[in-house]
Amino acid sequence: MGAASEAIGGLFWALGFNTRMTSFLIMCTMLTAIFLQKWGEGTWGMLPAMGFLWIAMFTLVLGSGRFGLDAVISRKFNQSKS
Repeated sequence: MGAASEAIGGLFWALGFNTRMTSFLIMCTMLTAIFLQKWGEGTWGMLPAMGFLWIAMFTLVLGSGRFGLDAVISRKFNQSKS
């Protein structure tokens, strides 16, 4: 489950597709990695997972922006409605 979240989620992140849901799933994966696998290694061992956690929190709040597929799809959808 974690590998699928990271592989598919990373691809979705790179494309800017379904960014907020993907960010939530990656946040859950990184929190699990931090608390269940990396906790005993100290801060230095948790650093990669913490970095991805911060990026996931950032994109959860802000989304993919105007260059992501989410924005392109919503623009196309709104143009077809008008």
